[in-house]
Amino acid sequence: MPAARGGPDTVGAVRIEMPSDIVATVDGMYASDLLAAVVTEFDLFTWLEGRGRADTEEIAGHFELDERAVDVTVTYLVAAGLLHRLADQSVEPTKIARSHLVADAGPDDLRLYFGMARERPGCLELVDVLRTGDPAPFGSARRGQQWLTRMASTPFANQFSAGMDARGRFLAPYAAEALAGVDYRRVLDVGGSTGAYSCALVDARAGSTATVLELPTVVDLSRTLVHERGFGDRVEVVAGDMFEPLPTGYDLHFYSHVLHDWDAASIHRLAANSYAALPAGGWLVDHDVHINDDKTGPLAAAAFSIWMMHVTRGKCWSRPELARIFGAVGFTDITDHPTTAGCTAIVARKP
Repeated sequence: MPAARGGPDTVGAVRIEMPSDIVATVDGMYASDLLAAVVTEFDLFTWLEGRGRADTEEIAGHFELDERAVDVTVTYLVAAGLLHRLADQSVEPTKIARSHLVADAGPDDLRLYFGMARERPGCLELVDVLRTGDPAPFGSARRGQQWLTRMASTPFANQFSAGMDARGRFLAPYAAEALAGVDYRRVLDVGGSTGAYSCALVDARAGSTATVLELPTVVDLSRTLVHERGFGDRVEVVAGDMFEPLPTGYDLHFYSHVLHDWDAASIHRLAANSYAALPAGGWLVDHDVHINDDKTGPLAAAAFSIWMMHVTRGKCWSRPELARIFGAVGFTDITDHPTTAGCTAIVARKP
């Protein structure tokens, strides 16, 4: 048997040296549970090894799984180095998967090691998500409800929004910097949570103002935080439904960590709403964690996508996927601008 390589510094999580590493650690919390589900419940690698290769549609059909969930799973396994994506978008096991995660691996078979994790709540929930496509209870809470249902409760909405605010305060200045070349004066921050991004955007652009559009359960906290940060005269917070017609008079619609909560049809509806409300020359910006164009990573984004698959009907989208949706409703000049912590601002213009 060859000598084992690696050690404590190469097992499990990445060493935390930067704030973005802390964000990535939280974002990737369900990745290990997904791998355990794939190995213990479906024995995916053994099936693929016997078949040779398969695409996401074939995998979903064979195991009777939700295609969105399979897409997220396959993207993660490719990014993690356990599957190789071929030019035709089919996948095959990599050498490390063949050596340790298939039935004929002999003494090097590590599949049984995952058995110790198969009863973890996250693992069990992800099996259900793979089979049904339905979101699991937020945070794997016992007898819990799905995230969108819980957002109707002010105590939970405040708790959730406080978490998003901590992340947003770190990310927002970088997002604003990435939009230095975008000419905006009035921002509609759609699903803007506590206003962290609105505050950063107006701070970076003299004379600009912003409006945060949020759920009624969020607006009181958002108004308080906006005023505490000294932007009460430039950032207002209003309650509303982003799936209804959006207010006019804004030249930039800003979505941050919003679109990953929704399926393609819902994103098309949001983009169409923005297109209808924006003036000619107006901008749509999606600031989020995005999968790369060939859907091979980055690993942190693929891991975060698992969390989104677990808790919503969305996922982390790639730029080509979003460009097709934005282009279908009329947006042009679609570009992407990296920010920090694996995030990107995808910018589209209404001609």
